[in-house]
Amino acid sequence: MAFFKKPPPPPPPKTVIGPKTTFKGALVTQAEVEILGVFEGPVRSKSSLLIAQGARVKGDLTSASLLCCGAASGQAFIAGLATIEETGSWDGQLKAGRLFIRKGAQLTGTLLPYTP
Repeated sequence: MAFFKKPPPPPPPKTVIGPKTTFKGALVTQAEVEILGVFEGPVRSKSSLLIAQGARVKGDLTSASLLCCGAASGQAFIAGLATIEETGSWDGQLKAGRLFIRKGAQLTGTLLPYTP
């Protein structure tokens, strides 16, 4: 008698802005977002948002969590954890449920608690 294993579920979809890509406009998604290039405009994600090292983002951001390793400016509304890594910089208003800033990160602006 053979036993069949159920295949693992596929990874959840994500939206990726590539490293040599510049995008201007609005992005609204349920999925995880990874920005590796340049993005100008609002981003709304029900999942996580990654701004990679070398990436640049300018606009209002709304997501469940934020990992900033690149340069970002604007307003952010992060329901959970917002992390600014040592290579990251933030300029603007940042509202987050929780905040973690690594030594060497640059932060200019206003920090406020996020209460949905």
